[in-house]
Amino acid sequence: MKTMTTRIAATLGGLLLASGVQAQEDNKLYLFNWTQYMDPAIITAFEEKYDAEVVQNYYNSLPEMFAKLNAGGVSQYDIIVPSNYYVPRLIETGMVQKLDKSKIPNLDNVMEQFKNPSYDPQSTYSAPYQWGGDRLSV
Repeated sequence: MKTMTTRIAATLGGLLLASGVQAQEDNKLYLFNWTQYMDPAIITAFEEKYDAEVVQNYYNSLPEMFAKLNAGGVSQYDIIVPSNYYVPRLIETGMVQKLDKSKIPNLDNVMEQFKNPSYDPQSTYSAPYQWGGDRLSV
């Protein structure tokens, strides 16, 4: 599944946030994201390009996301998409794993201003996904 995580990172132009335990099925990528946050065309294009299935689950708030992960949901997802200020809490509770940057070549394309953010120094656990206004989302 790590290869799938790398593929979606390349397709999306940035890795989201990998969860602590990778899901088990081949050719499936388990994504935990905000409701209506990602254009379905991106998912469709990824599935077609890599002959894979993206299984999406959604949450409506960060406390809802955290509660589900804390109740054992962390092992159900390959990638989660929290807000940047929530990343430290996920790191501190052990709900995310370190990124293997050697498998994510698109990290070289991240603008300098988004590298090594205060919420994840050295970008050890996260990479930018989306930016709007004065806030960076992971």
